Amino acid sequence: MGQWPYVMVAVTRTADSIGNLFGIATYCEGDVTCTYYRTKARLWDAITEQAFASWKNGQAQGPADLPEAAAELPSRYRMPFAVRDAA
Repeated sequence: MGQWPYVMVAVTRTADSIGNLFGIATYCEGDVTCTYYRTKARLWDAITEQAFASWKNGQAQGPADLPEAAAELPSRYRMPFAVRDAA
């Protein structure tokens, strides 16, 4: 989703006393950002937004029919392909 080795994205799953936490970590030229979400759906939205930004900025090759905004991406570009489980 980025231009290796300058941009890397990782996801994780953990929990706290309230419940599940789904996290995304982004490394961009030395800066690291970590964000956690309560739902897997919100994590997928965050991954989609990150992918869209990389595609739009030319940091990664995206779909030929890329819309103007991440919210307009068709569903076929929204679900992470490496993370597919029933949970």
